[in-house]
Amino acid sequence: DKHASNDALPGVYANYGSALDDKGEGEAAIKIFDEGIKKFPAAYLIHFNKGLTCGRLEKWDDALACFFNAMKIKPTHSGSLYYTSLSLDKSNKVAALISGLTFLAAEPEGKRAVTIYKHVNELLGSFAQKSKENNNQISITVGDLGDKKKENNFSTVQMMLGITAASSLTDSVKAKTEVEKLSLYVQMMANSLSTGQKEGRGIYWEVYAPFWVEMNKKELIPVYAHIASITSGNEENIKWISDNQDKLKAFYEWYNSYQWLSGK
Repeated sequence: DKHASNDALPGVYANYGSALDDKGEGEAAIKIFDEGIKKFPAAYLIHFNKGLTCGRLEKWDDALACFFNAMKIKPTHSGSLYYTSLSLDKSNKVAALISGLTFLAAEPEGKRAVTIYKHVNELLGSFAQKSKENNNQISITVGDLGDKKKENNFSTVQMMLGITAASSLTDSVKAKTEVEKLSLYVQMMANSLSTGQKEGRGIYWEVYAPFWVEMNKKELIPVYAHIASITSGNEENIKWISDNQDKLKAFYEWYNSYQWLSGK
């Protein structure tokens, strides 16, 4: 096909499919997206737009599969990270958290960042709760301890986050600022990801775990926590951001040159 090398063609498929979807012709849109994916399998926007259409048609599993395909091609694609974070919060809290945290590295400012920052904090707060009857009693939300070979199984990571959340509910840790608390949670998550990396399967283990493990090794998570908290409007954080431009620069130099691994 003499037009196949035209860089603009993937965009034509992505936009034409979306135009059909906007007219309420979802099934016709999916046919166009599939045609585009066949010709341009590496065009992440066609996968993403197909995911949005599948979501509107309430084909949730198909929508997630499309977002995952887009994320395998472009792991920092903020649209796919946004929707997977919001979609997975009931079925896989840790995967939802990883999507949300990665989103805040890719897009720390704007309306979507406000939503995801709040969402991430709600997820972190959900790993342990104080008993309504007895304030001294804390229960940890344990993940599905099922088949460890299952894709994106995070039972041990969830247990670790539960222990971290439980400790943050005790008075000894309460004094920490929100930014410090976020930094602590993310470091604990990265440590746990590093332990489970060999056995872990699925996009979150294969593509995203190495990113968080390396960020932790480079001791950049405390800086990340300040960046991720930009939309909180916290004055101390705003001051820290303006006083530490060199640290922000170092973080983004690492982030922009990070070599993402691809999922199977």
